[in-house]
Amino acid sequence: MTLKEQLQHDQKQAMKEKQQETLETLRGVWALVRKEEIDGQKELTDVDVESIIQRQVKQLQDAKRDFTSGGREDLVEKADREITLLSQYLPAQMTDEELDTTIQSILTAHGDVAKNVGAVMGAVMKEVKGKADGNRVRQRVQALLGSGE
Repeated sequence: MTLKEQLQHDQKQAMKEKQQETLETLRGVWALVRKEEIDGQKELTDVDVESIIQRQVKQLQDAKRDFTSGGREDLVEKADREITLLSQYLPAQMTDEELDTTIQSILTAHGDVAKNVGAVMGAVMKEVKGKADGNRVRQRVQALLGSGE
């Protein structure tokens, strides 16, 4: 079952079970998927759909920080539930140890750029695409390089 099919199936299931919040969240993602397909005039792959879901999760995390600073605990909890729901459709995130191992292997392979955080970040992000958040990767790269950029 493709990711798009899974989203549609889960929407139907949420509708049958009268899970309004789940249904709204999945419909929102589905609308983004359809918009992307129409705009690009092509059928999206699972990788494309994952990218859309990751963008949505990132937006929810940013909104959650704003809600927290604004003292809106009700919206923080709603954003947490939506993040948890959407994260089910994404690949498992790498542990810090796995991420460090990947970064170390890239540093070893690309010794000439080892002091350039940007170059290392680019190589690492290609390797871990979808499995680690960019901010987390940046923190790990800076920690391993011993730089405070």
